Amino acid sequence: MSRRHLISVCLAALLSALPLAAQVDVGGFNVRMGGNLNVGYTGDLSGLGGSDHGVAVGGDGTLSGYYYNPNFVSFTVNPYYDRSQSNSASSSITDSSGFVANASIFGGSHFPGFVSFNQTWNNSGTFGIPGVTGLTTVNNNRGLAVGWSELVPGLPSLTASFADSSGSSSLLGIGGETDTTQRTFTLRSNYRLSGFDLGAGFLHLTTDTTTPLFLGGGQAENSNGSSNSYQFFVGHSLPLHGHISGSFTRSDYSDNFSLGASNGTSDSADVYGSVVVGPLPITVSTDYTDNLYGSFEQSLLSSGQPLISTYLTPVSRSFNLNVATSYTLFHQVRVSGFMDHEEQYIGGQSFGLTQYGINANYNFARHLLKGLSVTAGVIESASQYGNSGVGLVSNVSYVRSFGGWDLQANYGYNQNTQTILAVYTTSSMLYIANLRRKLGQRFFWTVGAGGGKSGFEQQAGSGSRSEGFNTNLSWRGFTAAANYSQSEGASVLTPTGLVAVPVPIVSANQVVVYNGRSWGYSLGATPVRRMVITGSYSRAMSDTLSQSLTSNNQTELINGQLRYQFRKMYFNAGVTWIRQSVSSLNTPPVQLTSYFFGISRWLNVF
Repeated sequence: MSRRHLISVCLAALLSALPLAAQVDVGGFNVRMGGNLNVGYTGDLSGLGGSDHGVAVGGDGTLSGYYYNPNFVSFTVNPYYDRSQSNSASSSITDSSGFVANASIFGGSHFPGFVSFNQTWNNSGTFGIPGVTGLTTVNNNRGLAVGWSELVPGLPSLTASFADSSGSSSLLGIGGETDTTQRTFTLRSNYRLSGFDLGAGFLHLTTDTTTPLFLGGGQAENSNGSSNSYQFFVGHSLPLHGHISGSFTRSDYSDNFSLGASNGTSDSADVYGSVVVGPLPITVSTDYTDNLYGSFEQSLLSSGQPLISTYLTPVSRSFNLNVATSYTLFHQVRVSGFMDHEEQYIGGQSFGLTQYGINANYNFARHLLKGLSVTAGVIESASQYGNSGVGLVSNVSYVRSFGGWDLQANYGYNQNTQTILAVYTTSSMLYIANLRRKLGQRFFWTVGAGGGKSGFEQQAGSGSRSEGFNTNLSWRGFTAAANYSQSEGASVLTPTGLVAVPVPIVSANQVVVYNGRSWGYSLGATPVRRMVITGSYSRAMSDTLSQSLTSNNQTELINGQLRYQFRKMYFNAGVTWIRQSVSSLNTPPVQLTSYFFGISRWLNVF
């Protein structure tokens, strides 16, 4: 017998023989440790050639405790090793390993602190395709965060924190690696003085991203940038149950990317106030930005989205004023109204827009149709060029039980004028419905459907839409489910996948047009007590089209699992099969099969 097999046999015996123990206290350390240990046989077959198999040992655990007192130093460590979807331990298709560690320092004092660290190797994820199942990825991630606070009564508070995260992601068996790094340093302080709430903050952010354009064409996109933000805040109560607050923020940013560079500084100020005059709650808010383009670029930078690389930096300013109130006419009718005025100066031209509207909400529960609630309103928009049209806001929801059926449905539509760098109109529609029926003793059937559509009214081909359907049958310990979804639209490529176009002025070379569909079904059974069997199949297909590249992408996945508890142990077995291809990479489809069976047990070591 080989040494590896001998070790596995010894561990298997240990699973059933090891006694349980209580926590231990050594030299001031009070520690408790437990975990789930599994031993079994695993293997995989790859369509690219080669296979491996053998005895495997894996598991996950928890180590927690404190030093002298939980409010002095406390800690928790959660490691896991060789855990995959095949053995029912996590959502990872691959054999993922890693750990999460957290420590709290001086938690019961005026100077608390914390440290956290996490590391993941070989974890599976998804490269997003809007509205459907995306492409499967393999990821490695790391994160570190530390922080400390001063919370002495009567003195200004101060909190400092630093976070450093990085990760790499590639399509399973195919490549196309994405690398991201982000670091943030934050300072915050708050103080109450003579009825005034005062606050200040500082944020420093750096990002470094490499995105392979395997769906967008061209070369890999490299981007590294940084930003600094300084903020000051003040607030005070007002008569008439009111409150007023204001803030000032100065931000500077710079970003270098493959197609150029962008940098700038922006100052912004805002004031918010609220009072109650008789039965009317009134809110007033106003804000000013001296570099509208810069603030928008900075928001894209911090969220990892591509900058508008072909757009020349213009001089841009904006001023907004909003007034809103609401009033209950009757017991079930509530009316709200608003006025919103915006002024913008962009590239030598001035734009003015005024919106005002009214919404009414009525619940039909007693008077017309039980379970029906309707909200409807109109928004009028006008600028220096004249009336720009009427927008509509509406929402209908219905909840009702009748004849053994339970129905939940919701429909919403919104059309509004937005003003980020340019005046444009967006519209969106969303609907969802679910129907549930009891067919017999512990026998239920549910069916659901939903979808949505959004886009820019002035620009054809800039929107997106999606539809989906799902159904489920359950009887005692048996279930069967199926689903289908499809989507299409315009998007931009980011490190985590495709996202809807953020504004209509995104340059043409950044737009990726997509359409996709996915479907799947699953079965589950509990044929005997303490035994659970599950199986699922899913398939996703999508096409992407950019200015220079067309790609057809496919992912197919089959997964089966069995779990049975006997005494204090579990028997686990599973198999996973995946096939994936991306035509733009000019590589053959990857096909992988992995399987596992073995035993596991939770052990309270001490």
